[in-house]
Amino acid sequence: MDGKEILTSLADQPVKVVVMRALRLGDLICATPALRSLRALLPQAHITLVGLPLARAFVSRCRALDEFVEFPGYPGIADQEVNPARTAAFFTHMQQQRYDLAIQLHGSGVFSNPFTVLLGARFTIGFTRPGETDLGLDFSILYPSGREVHRLLALMLAFGAPDTGDQPELAILPEDRTALLAHPMLGTIVQTQRSLIGIHPGAKVATRRWMPDRFAAAGDALIEKYDAEVVITGGKDEWAMCERVRKLMRYPAYNVAGQTSLGTLAALIKRLRLFISNDSGPAHVADAVGTPSIIIFGAADAGVWSSSDTRRHRSLSVSVACRPCYLSECPIGYTCLRSITFEDVISNAATLLDKRGPKMVQSR
Repeated sequence: MDGKEILTSLADQPVKVVVMRALRLGDLICATPALRSLRALLPQAHITLVGLPLARAFVSRCRALDEFVEFPGYPGIADQEVNPARTAAFFTHMQQQRYDLAIQLHGSGVFSNPFTVLLGARFTIGFTRPGETDLGLDFSILYPSGREVHRLLALMLAFGAPDTGDQPELAILPEDRTALLAHPMLGTIVQTQRSLIGIHPGAKVATRRWMPDRFAAAGDALIEKYDAEVVITGGKDEWAMCERVRKLMRYPAYNVAGQTSLGTLAALIKRLRLFISNDSGPAHVADAVGTPSIIIFGAADAGVWSSSDTRRHRSLSVSVACRPCYLSECPIGYTCLRSITFEDVISNAATLLDKRGPKMVQSR
């Protein structure tokens, strides 16, 4: 069955759509161009996302989505413990919703295609891997290589959706701006007349974390050159790391790790003149809200996860034979991260802050 046949069957009637993407914040933001394309194809549809608990706040800030349902856990899919009784009850509930269309935007489909089929929709679409069956999908394409934003969008375009562009997005709600101004620390900081620069030294695993002393040195250099205020962001479990960066700095900075919701963080990043971050969820927030950024890549492939807007967002990475790496710790000394120097970051920061044009630091 091709996409046109499915769309003909869905034409001129209310449509209920469910999308499976049980991944983290950066992954969700990368999916927004595909979701926007889907919304343009089916403007009257009710679109539900099945995602991790953290996705609830994302759904309320994604214009293409209407509803959030929490992913229950499923064998082979990470980040959520599997409880067989909970998963069985989840599928019973979802099948009772009688979805018209289920879309697998989770990945190559080895485990996520069977999950998507079990949602019980009339039609299912998604990705498959070369040499494998579609595992029950009605329409599929091979999981493409390339930038994550583009490979997710490729499924929607193949299905018949219009191309609405590849720029990720994340809505900042009025209550997010209100919460930022009411924040006990940030409310005053964001009203400064000085340049406001953000630093995000955290990441989920050590193989994605640039060295704290280099973040600190970068912060000091930018304060000296641009009379900047520096805000250090992070999650609750990253407070100690962010505090270490703050204490390594010679100039005062603000550690707000664990003190921002997704909405407040997005509103803060929107206010920044520059955001310097490891490859992490907040790096994708900067891309989505249009704040110039420098993203430092370690284990992950910058060619997959970097922004396509290379004038505004600079991705720093060094070619190493072992990338992409899926290890949490590096057995050979973090060559990919240590090879990115303080000077690399500062030269790119100067280019962005001084608006000198699109000069790039090339991967080595």
